[in-house]
Amino acid sequence: MISKSGAVKIIDFGIASSPDKTRNLTETGIVIGTPAYMSPEQLNDLKHADYKTDIFSMGVILYEMLTGKTPFGNIFSPEAISSRLSGKLNDPKKLNPEIPPAIKKVIKKSLNPSPAKRYKSISVPMKKLKRYYKRLSQKQVSENLSSYVDSGSFTSDISKARPVYPSFFASLKRSAKRKAVLISAILIIALTTGFFVFKNKIYLAMNSNKYGKLVIKYNYPMPSFRRLPSKKVYPVHFAKALERRKVFIQNHLKAYNNFIIRAKLYKTDEKGEQKNFVKYIEIIKKNYRNNAEGEKVLAAPDKYLVFKSKTLLVEKGLYYLQIQVNNQVHWTQFELKNIKQNPKPLVINNYFKNNPRRKVWFNFTFIDADSGDGITGTEIEILWAGRWFKWHEFIRNKTFLDNMLNGRNYYFRFKHSKYTTKKYRKIHAGLEQVVVNLNLRFQPKKSSVAINE
Repeated sequence: MISKSGAVKIIDFGIASSPDKTRNLTETGIVIGTPAYMSPEQLNDLKHADYKTDIFSMGVILYEMLTGKTPFGNIFSPEAISSRLSGKLNDPKKLNPEIPPAIKKVIKKSLNPSPAKRYKSISVPMKKLKRYYKRLSQKQVSENLSSYVDSGSFTSDISKARPVYPSFFASLKRSAKRKAVLISAILIIALTTGFFVFKNKIYLAMNSNKYGKLVIKYNYPMPSFRRLPSKKVYPVHFAKALERRKVFIQNHLKAYNNFIIRAKLYKTDEKGEQKNFVKYIEIIKKNYRNNAEGEKVLAAPDKYLVFKSKTLLVEKGLYYLQIQVNNQVHWTQFELKNIKQNPKPLVINNYFKNNPRRKVWFNFTFIDADSGDGITGTEIEILWAGRWFKWHEFIRNKTFLDNMLNGRNYYFRFKHSKYTTKKYRKIHAGLEQVVVNLNLRFQPKKSSVAINE
């Protein structure tokens, strides 16, 4: 109830009670409260009603304030009770199309029949509602309420409150200020975009004899696959084949993601002897961006993982392009013609090729972990064709040495009477390595000394 002075007063204390009387008021089966604002748990068992009942009642009041009606009616009837327990209520927007979607969501969540699905705190819906109004002082609120009670209208202070619109487009229709701001923003963006586009076109037109267009592409080969089984006829086989293909492609992508790509552009003379550095070129991934997770991508995968530069505007002439990928270096010589001679970009394609495997050699250095001194007399063995061979015997076999290539894993074990060593060590010889130098630190064994008394 609102007094003439604008004070809001609570007048219904029908379910208020002291702690001593709670036991009598909350016995199972007793229903207490005003029907229109009661939560489902008040109908079932008041004993388990908590602060979330108040959030439900707040939702009823908000619904009523915006529509002029309560969501479940003012009396108990089988239909009203059923609607309250199931959460079925009339869409408030049908009664008042002006209600914004955000406020409708607050009402719907507050009136959820399950307390667990309502707001955990009243502060949450309050924050959501605050964006629809600006703060007025308590005095201003009281003056406005008092004015409304007396004359049916608000004071001039109410203009400080933020207007509520049912949607963004509705706000443009009703607010000339919003419409002007939006039109201004669109014009600024359009003019800025147009300026840069027009500027680039003028620049290209004025320098079409001097510059040419260039695009750099680098291609990693991807695995090729057989045709997938029919999805309709063999759904199980199709799903399994698709999953295998997905894993296989993702493994390739993981390997390529570890590669480092660097591209440099050099200008050269007609003889191709002198090279002058021009610029670094950034090339980025253009396909397989989602790691091949879609069925359409897997059904017909691209043959190459493509890295591509943006279209570059470069002065016409003779050039060298250097692309370095890990330990591989690709050199490409080309002539770039001007835009008048070739309006389309010149595309330079390069393809990754696996390095041929080469012979590899291992050097060993053994160090005392405590003193840092070198260790001699260590016995070395290598696992080859399922057998352990003494290293000094293994290296005498030319056939073995000719087949010891880089790009593989090798297993060694080391033995020493005075040091603790692992059972074996796995050592990988990378594709770029022809000599692998190993510095191994061994811990001395603990010696036991017997003392005779």
